[in-house]
Parts: sequence; structure tokens; C-alpha cells
Amino acid sequence: MIHDQALACDVSNAPTSTPHVWHTRTIDESGRGLLIATLTNSRGVRYSTGGQTVWAQQTIYAT
Repeated sequence: MIHDQALACDVSNAPTSTPHVWHTRTIDESGRGLLIATLTNSRGVRYSTGGQTVWAQQTIYAT
């Protein structure tokens, strides 16, 4: 979804366990969140009674 000047992505699911950040090495070519951690300005998780929503946001600029 594009909101204001940012591209936002939300993914919701039922588990309420906290997502873990995996710290990658410079030689790693894959891994959970590697692309998201590299390309986004901000990311996080919101909890609700029905589960959790993991989100990421990237600022976009008009060309």
C-alpha cells in the first residue's frame, strides 16, 4: 500500500510469538528479512488479541 510518501507492507498471522531478528554476515546471500532489513527505513511488529502484524515501510520519492 502506498500511504503519503511511503510504501508500506503489513503481514498478519495468528501466532503471538515474538519474531527474532537474525543478524546476517556480509557473506550471507539469503535469510529471513535480509532484503527487508537492507532496503526499508523502518520495520516492526504490532500485537493484537488475534495475533501479530509484522510491518515494513520504505520512503518513496517522485521522479
